[in-house]
Amino acid sequence: MFVPEPSSGLAALGLKPMAEQVYVFLIDQGGEQTAQAVEHGLELPATLVTEILGELEHHLLVVRTTDCPPRYSARPPEPALESLVLRRGDELARIRMYAKELQSRFREVHGTGAPSDQLEVVVGESQVVRHYEYMLENAKRELSVFTMPPFVIGGQQQVESVRRSERDGIRRGVRYRTVYDSAALDEPFALAIAQHSVSLGEEARVIGDLPLKLLLMDRSTGFVPLQTDNPAAGSVILRPSPLLDALIALFEGVWAKAVPLGPPALPQGPTELDERSRQIVLLLSGGLKDESIARVLGVSRRTVQKHVSSIMETLGAKTRFQAALLARERGWTHSGGGGREVTATQHAAPDPPVIPGGGPPPGITGGADQAVNRSGR
Repeated sequence: MFVPEPSSGLAALGLKPMAEQVYVFLIDQGGEQTAQAVEHGLELPATLVTEILGELEHHLLVVRTTDCPPRYSARPPEPALESLVLRRGDELARIRMYAKELQSRFREVHGTGAPSDQLEVVVGESQVVRHYEYMLENAKRELSVFTMPPFVIGGQQQVESVRRSERDGIRRGVRYRTVYDSAALDEPFALAIAQHSVSLGEEARVIGDLPLKLLLMDRSTGFVPLQTDNPAAGSVILRPSPLLDALIALFEGVWAKAVPLGPPALPQGPTELDERSRQIVLLLSGGLKDESIARVLGVSRRTVQKHVSSIMETLGAKTRFQAALLARERGWTHSGGGGREVTATQHAAPDPPVIPGGGPPPGITGGADQAVNRSGR
């Protein structure tokens, strides 16, 4: 006996999983079926089958004959579901209009400058993740992110959902920009996932000591954790306001100072540094430690230390910090001054590793656990 697995493929259209089961069953049978045949085929109660067949007929997904007893057959899915999609679109449009009406009434009572118009607090890990994913899926123009530990641990299905949202967003033209705190790249998993995101089209940069986690959507909505050390506790959603403007300015300022991570660019002429040393001095100026630089470039820590010593000698620097400042003065940390973007990997970026237990991308979502598994994010 064939029993379809319950699914959520048509849930977005308002169909219950059991109704979808019956519809798929009628499709697979390929002909007209009585209600009794459906009862036996799916081992469902007669009253439930009658109710479900009536629902499917109401949605124009099945056709009922005038026989006695009547027989049911599935309508071709594409035109039938397209009609249902259009009807649901009309319903959603009416909901949007009603929401605007309610918002107007809300403002009449609370005033146009009500704090709730400018910010909203969401509490708990599930709410944080839900709003984060909503922003990923609904961005129209750009997403700007500060990524730093700690991170929240989630299921593998949630991780894949976030990765898919990032990929789909880039395909529809959304610009993704992420600044990684250097500590975020200390984890090999985070580095591999960041490389994968860059391969999708994300613009990524790295810097030491980010001030906070942050997600900005279309310059109209901000998302900031309530607690830096426990982002799963809750977040603040910011809407157009001076505070949001300040966060946008903060992101742009940090973005301008951060070191790019990306595919190799063409050399722009000889300098006093070889290619490897230029890459290392870029990451050094971004605040990365030797271990992080070694992971980014795929070399040993000893190799990095040898290059750092050579760079310091070339520049006449006595400390790593002084070397970074002198390199900036000579234009070695800017693409327009003979430098170039750092290649985050020397070969095609691998697929992100699958970690038992999974986890969301190292973006705004986060918790006390340090394990990393990613998105865009």
